[in-house]
Amino acid sequence: MLRARLTSKGQITIPVTVRRMLNLQPGDELLFDVSPEGEVKVKSFKRKRLTELYASLPTVRLSI
Repeated sequence: MLRARLTSKGQITIPVTVRRMLNLQPGDELLFDVSPEGEVKVKSFKRKRLTELYASLPTVRLSI
C-alpha cells in the first residue's frame, strides 16, 4: 500500500510508482469518485494534447 501526506494547502504528491502505472504527465487530471461509505476511487483523465490532434481533421479546399 502506498501513502501520501496532505499539505496545509490541501495538496498531495502522487507517489512515482502510481504516476508511472497511470502514465500521468503534468496537466493530466484526476477524477475522484467517493462512495457513501467513504471509499475513494481515483481515475486519470487524459486530455489530448494539441500536438496529438495535428492533422486529425481532413483538409477541405474551397474553390473561390
